[in-house]
Formats: sequence, C-alpha cells, structure tokens
Amino acid sequence: MRTILAWVVLAAVAFGQTPPDSIDAVRLDSLAIDSGDLFDADFADTTLPALEDPEEPDTVADDGLDTIVYAKAVDSLIFRVRDRKMHLYNGGELKHKDTHLSAGKIDVDFERSEVEAYMLPEQKGDTSVPKPSLEDKGQIYFGDRMRYNFRTERGYMTYALTDQEQGAYSGARIRMMDRLTYFVQNGFYTTCDADHPHYGFFVREMKVIPKEQVVGRWIFLTIGGVPLPIPLPFAVFPIEKGRRSGIIAPVYGYSGDYGYYLKRGGYFWAINDYTDLRLLGDYYFKGGWGTRSRFRYKMRYNFDGALFGGYTSLAKGEPDDADYAPSEEWFLRWNHHHDISPTSRFDANLEFMSSNYFQRTTTNFEDLLTQDVVSNATYSTSFESVGVSLTANYSRRQNLSTGDVDERLPSVSVSKSQFYPFRGKNTVGNQSWYDLIGLSYSGQLLNDRKIRDKELEQRYGYRHSITPSASPKFSFFTVSPSFRFEEKYYFQQTRQYLETYYAPSDGGYVAVDSLRREDVDEFGIVRTFSAGLGARTKLYGMFPVRAIGVEAFRHTIEPNVSYSYQPDFSDPVWGYYDEYTTSDGEVVRYDKFQNGIFGGAPRGERQNINFSVGNVVEMKTIADPTDTSAEAEKFRLLNANLGSSYNFAADSLHFSTLNASFRTEIRNWISVQGGARYSFYDVDSAGREYQRYYWENGGFPLRYTGFNVSVSTTLSGDKFASDEAPSETDEEEDIAPEEELYIAGADYNYDGVYDRRDPDFTTPWSLSMHFRYSENQPNPWTSNVSASVNGNFDISITRKWKFTLSGGYDLRREEFTTPRVTVSRDLHCWLMSFNWTPVGTYTGYQFELRVKADHLRDLKVEKSDQFYRNRY
Repeated sequence: MRTILAWVVLAAVAFGQTPPDSIDAVRLDSLAIDSGDLFDADFADTTLPALEDPEEPDTVADDGLDTIVYAKAVDSLIFRVRDRKMHLYNGGELKHKDTHLSAGKIDVDFERSEVEAYMLPEQKGDTSVPKPSLEDKGQIYFGDRMRYNFRTERGYMTYALTDQEQGAYSGARIRMMDRLTYFVQNGFYTTCDADHPHYGFFVREMKVIPKEQVVGRWIFLTIGGVPLPIPLPFAVFPIEKGRRSGIIAPVYGYSGDYGYYLKRGGYFWAINDYTDLRLLGDYYFKGGWGTRSRFRYKMRYNFDGALFGGYTSLAKGEPDDADYAPSEEWFLRWNHHHDISPTSRFDANLEFMSSNYFQRTTTNFEDLLTQDVVSNATYSTSFESVGVSLTANYSRRQNLSTGDVDERLPSVSVSKSQFYPFRGKNTVGNQSWYDLIGLSYSGQLLNDRKIRDKELEQRYGYRHSITPSASPKFSFFTVSPSFRFEEKYYFQQTRQYLETYYAPSDGGYVAVDSLRREDVDEFGIVRTFSAGLGARTKLYGMFPVRAIGVEAFRHTIEPNVSYSYQPDFSDPVWGYYDEYTTSDGEVVRYDKFQNGIFGGAPRGERQNINFSVGNVVEMKTIADPTDTSAEAEKFRLLNANLGSSYNFAADSLHFSTLNASFRTEIRNWISVQGGARYSFYDVDSAGREYQRYYWENGGFPLRYTGFNVSVSTTLSGDKFASDEAPSETDEEEDIAPEEELYIAGADYNYDGVYDRRDPDFTTPWSLSMHFRYSENQPNPWTSNVSASVNGNFDISITRKWKFTLSGGYDLRREEFTTPRVTVSRDLHCWLMSFNWTPVGTYTGYQFELRVKADHLRDLKVEKSDQFYRNRY
C-alpha cells in the first residue's frame, strides 16, 4: 500500500498536476470564475473560436436549415436580410427541431448555420433576464456564453453546467463534438445538487458520453470545497440508468481476524435483456479469499429466477501456529417461479450451505440467529374438466447447529374435489336426501429421509382416503353426517422381541430382558375408518344504539355439537398389532406399523362428543348524512370460542381439557389474542389427574391449567399525519425520497451497515411492539411462566436525524435480548450511520459515513469494533 501511494505522489509531481484552490472555481452557480486561474493555454484561448464549416461560404447554396426555426424575444427581434443574420434582445428564445436555446442576447448567422448566446454587460445581475441555456434532446446546459452550429451539431460553452440523471458536471469550457461526445476542460463532477457542492471530483480533462459515462484524467477528490492533495491518474464514472456491464470496484477495509482486505470487487455482465451475471471476489492480505456469484433471468409473463453461489476459504493465524484454524464455507441458493400454463406452475426456493457460513460472512442479526435452512420446490397442476389436482413437492430442513437434515423426496399428492354421484345433471329446485351426498378423494405418496450423525434413515409409503359427506338442513339446523375410510401402504414393518441374559446380583444371577427393535422389508396395508354426525346453527342478537356514530351491535352465537366413532384397531381381529412375552409372563402388544411415515393403527376405541360455542361481536357505524357517497362501516370487535369433548369409551377421565380463546383488533392498530385452559379433574399428591371432579372440592368448578396472551401493535406517523403542507418556517427543507434505481453490482439500493436498507427520513416515526405471556400450570404447586416483549422504535428527531431502537427484554430472566441502537443522519448527499449493540453475544459498534449515490457507494469512511471488526 505504501508503494502504491508513493507511486501516485511521484506521478503527480512528475506531471505537474496540482489540485485547484477551491471547487468554487468550477461550480458555476457559486461565484464568478477567473479563467486565467483555471486552465492554461494548451486547451484553447479564452475567446470562442469559429466553428468548423463543412463548406466555404461562397459555395453554400442555402442556409443549411432543413426545418423551420422559431424565434421570439421580449425586447426586440432584428433580422438583417442582406447579411442573413438575426438578433434577439432581452429574453430571446430560439427553437430548431428538438434544440431549444434561450439567453439575454442571441445572434444567428444563417450563412454559417451558427447561433451564439450570451448576456450583455448591462444584463448581468438582472434576475428577469435568463442565463444562456441550451436544451438538446432532453439534456439542459447552462453557461456564460454558447455557440452552436445547427448543421454540424457542434458547439462551445464557457463556464457551463449540466445535470445528468446520476450527477452533474460543469467546466470552464465544454466542446460539443457531436450529440454523443463532449470534451470538458477543468471540469467538476458531483452528485450533490447543493449550490456549494459538499463533495465532487475536479478533473483537468474530461470526456462525457451522455447517459453512459464520464471519463476523466487527473482527478482530485474535493470535500467541503477542499481538494485532497493526491489525485487519481484516471477514473470512469457511470451515469447510465439501468443495467449495464462493467467492473465493480472493490471495497478496502480491515478485519481483526484476517487483516486488511479488498472485498466485493468483480464484474457485472448484462448478457441481454433477459439475463445478467454478477461475479464478486474477496482477498485478505493475511491469507484467505472468497467468491460469490449471482445469475438472474426473467421472461415476462412466463418465468423468472436467480441462482446464487458462494465459497470462502479463510484461516486464522499461520500454518505453523498451534491455534491455526482454517475453514472452508459455501452456499448455494436457487429461486425460481414459472407459470407453465393457466393451470400449472412451478416454484422453487432451494438453499444449501455449510453450517458456519453465516457465522463467517455476515453481520445481519437475523441471519446469525438462524437455526434452520428450509428449502421447497413445488409443481402443481389441475385438470379442471374432471376436478382433479396434482402436486409434487420437495422439501428439506437443515439444522445449522447439529447438522441434522429432514428431507422429503418426493411428496406427491392427488385430490378429487367433492362431487355428487347420485345427483342428476338436470336436478334443480328441491333435492332428495341422496342428492346431497358428496364424495371427495385424496392420496399422497411420500418418501421421508432423515440424516442423523451422518447416518441415513429412510421411510416411504402411500396413503389415500375417501370421504363421503352431506349437509342437509332441518329447519334452523344444519346436520352433517360424515364417514372417512383410509388406507396406508407400507413396505416395511417393525419387529420387537426380547433377548434375555443373566446378570450377576448379590452373589447370584438375575434374568434381565433387553428389548430389540428392527425393521423388516415386508409389505403391509393399514385400513382404518371413522364415522361421525354433527349439527350446528346460528343465533343472532341485534342491539340498536343510533348514537355517538354507532348504528348497532350484533352478537352471533354459533353452537356446534358432533359425535365421532372409531373402533379399537389394536384388537387382534384387525391384525395390525403383534406381541411378545416378558420373562415374568407379561404379554405386551405393539403396533407393527408404528414407525410408518403416516403412523400406525390407532389404539383404543373412541366415542367422542365434541361441543363448542363460538361468539362474534360486530359493530356497524352510521353513515355520514352530509356525504351522499359515504357508506356505513362494519367492524369485528371480538371473536371468542369455548370447546371441549367427552369420550364415552375411555376407562376414566372422559372429559378433555376445556379450551377458551379470544381475538380482537382495534382498527389495525392493536391486535390482542389469547386463551385459557381448564381441567374438569383434580390431581393427586404426585400431580397426576384422577377420576375425581374438581367441583367436588367446592369453590370454582374447573381447575386452571394455563393461560397465554399476545399483544402486538404496529403504528407509524403516516397513519396519523394530516394533509397540511409543511411550514415554511421549518429549519430544514423537505427532501423528497429518491427513486429506487437498479445499479450494476448491487441488489437494488445500497444496503448500508448491517446489510439493511437505508433509513426512511420521510416517516416521522414508527413503532412495532409484541408482548407475549404464557403460563402452564399442570398442578397447583407447579407453574412455568414465560414473558417477553420485543419491539422496534424509530423516530425522525428532525427531518435529517433518525433514531432507531430495537431488541427485546425477557421479563422472567430480567435481561435484554439482542438490543440494538442506530443513529442516522441525512447529510444531503452523504449518509451517516452509527450502530451499537451494547450487550449480548454480538457486542460492538460500527460507524459509517458514505455518499448516497449508488454508483459511488464505496466512497465512505468506516470504523468498527469487536464483533463487527472481526466479521467477513
């Protein structure tokens, strides 16, 4: 690095390149310019030379203008017919094709097809007289003096300024070679639109290709009007909007573990309108490297997707050190969406990575706290003419801590929507009872793979079911009889047996049974069925109010009662259970299909009555009588449900737990939901339930066993903002949010520190809070309680300062969880961010000051400590 800096200094001295005294010398809006101080005579003298004429004047047959020239002036317009010249005084305007020129004084020479625009000495300082400006195909130039040739489309400008979509450049003189190439002497390029730019690049010689790039030689970076003493020999600034191929400059920095580095350098290749490729590389001076790539593709209305990949090879210390720790990490991700036809589509979100990839390569808390990596790929299609749908799915879950993998390859499902086999095609009006009988079918083929301690366990099978149902109505009641028949096909069964051995005990031996389990390849079918009958109705109650803006309240009660029956499939008559005998003669029965992918045959007879009551409370407002277009609004205030069941076939404890739940929401501001659990039975001294009803003890008839509640809110100043315009007395003016641009080498806008989006200073404040409380009380003397609150709060203290606080607090442990403080400052064309994590595993801070412009995002200053300094 020292060698590079020394070379730059020697080059600057050898070629005599010295920085300008001030950028105000070339920013034309700031102050007058002394041309003698700006550039020397090797470019041209300070007078405007005559433009090259392709033909001698005496051979010109016409004025060279192929279309009408429109001219107007505020003061006067003088046309000299003999000299073929025209003069426009005070606010003159000239328009030819798509070129528009305006100035205090305009001279037109039709003989040479030339026009010259400037301000007369007495016009300078008069704000009513426009400064010379040239608009050519949407590009606007401002200057002190302009000369332009309509025929050759060449021209000169002195002390000129123009704005591009991604910056502005100015110069002591701009020479237009054609509409595609400009040469600028002693130019200045910046993306800051302030009258006195906060930063920019002073360029001795500059070539501009509009809407493509600015190329400069001997460039001085200036900050706050002060140029840095060491120039760059050359640089290229892209000013083209949209995707474009080009080199991505690397970022220089320091890591506590791996030393100085160059990161994220590479190349972006816009292959065509449908695909692009980005290749990035990292290099660490202490040894280590990494590479990442992204390939994107998109065919509108058809398919789109992206393929990501990355590999890093890092090492702490030297190979001869005792604590030398090399590591190799990788990741691969594929996102794809394909609309194959109106009834078929394919979606894939696949991700594979090494266990420590996030720990080595990111500072994003959400990634660092990730425990599982989930992948899914799904193909779905439907045959609407027959009501059949088919879905094929691949799913994978990888635990980054243990390395365990759960994978389903494949999972194929087929279903037939409900149809009515006994209903005629022409049946209308009143229907017979058998016309209401419907059938539905579903089937699933599944192969399940589990990897534990690098050993593969695989199980597979097929399951399908047929479900007849009907929903006839009897007066105010809807009766729903149901029947479900299910078959499971397995190719493996489980065998259990005892091996008896004798172990020494008290000078003798005692028989010890050891249970053995093994899977055997044997085909088997498990057939089960269940039947049920349900009835439900609705009761409505209206409570008129017609006051305080409320029309009425409505209360809806939905009672539901159902009976279900399922036989005991552990009975030997079904053949799904086997048995073994212990050494003391006890017979133990077990399910031969208990390890099947869909489970085995259920044990025990079930005759359940399920009962539940649902409650819905709604409110209707009164429409504004003064507004003919106003309509009444309806709000759901409360949902409350209560339910339990009774099993006639159980030996004891017939009642199940009574569950109560509720949910309410206040105008999308606050959401509250929760529930409670109660038992009908008492517990013994060991905390086990037994056949004694709790109300027999007197007091409350039910035993409390648990409660949970969750309160969440998301608020922002936008929801409460008024339509009033901002006051003109505000200290700082409004800054409109910039349009989000696609920039080569970046995934949309620059993410800044923490790999997150830049702060939104246009939102006054926002708050999101989530409170959770849960209590589990299996017996009166045991209680497990958890309570936590998580939130994120940010506020724009002023229009340019934003404060953000996020994290959580465990109310039981009385400790913070991942707190984070962020302070951001909008510095017009710069952005300052300070992030601090005071406690926890990832303690540290990071400070960043950078240019906002996306294509200059690596022009920044960084400082970090501890966790952030040691990150990749």
